[in-house]
Amino acid sequence: MDERRLNKLISYYKEVDEITKQLEILSVKIDEEEGYVLENMQKAGTQSLTRGGLTLYISRTIWASLVNHDDVGKQPGMKALETIGLKHLIKPSVNASQLSSWVREYDPDKRLSPDEIRDNLPEPIQPEIKISEVFKLGKRKAKSRKVN
Repeated sequence: MDERRLNKLISYYKEVDEITKQLEILSVKIDEEEGYVLENMQKAGTQSLTRGGLTLYISRTIWASLVNHDDVGKQPGMKALETIGLKHLIKPSVNASQLSSWVREYDPDKRLSPDEIRDNLPEPIQPEIKISEVFKLGKRKAKSRKVN
C-alpha cells in the first residue's frame, strides 16, 4: 500500500472533521443572529433587506394539525374532515402536509392571522384544527444593479 495515499486520505478525513465542527459552530451563531434579525425586521415592518451581496427576507409558513394528537382524540377532527368532503386526507392518520396545504388556500394573499384563517374554514372543522405560523429568515443572492 502506498503510505502517501493513505496519509492523504487520513488528512482529508481530519480536514472534513474540522470543517464539520466549524459548520456546527457557525450554525449555532447563525441561529442566534437570525432570531435577532428576524425579530427586528418584523418590529420595523421590513420584509426584506440587502447587504453584502445577500438579500434577507421574511418567509412565513402556515401549518395545520388536528387539535388532539392521540388516536382517540383525533376522531372528532377526522369526522369533521369527512363532513366537509376531505375524507381523502384521512389514512390511519391525517396527512399533515396536505391538510396544511388545504388550510393555506384560505389565505391566498398570506395576510390573515391563524385565527382569521380558522374563521374562514368550514364550520365543522374550525374547533378541531390547530393552525400555527412559523416565520423564518430566508436568504438569496442579491440581484446586481446596473449603474449608469
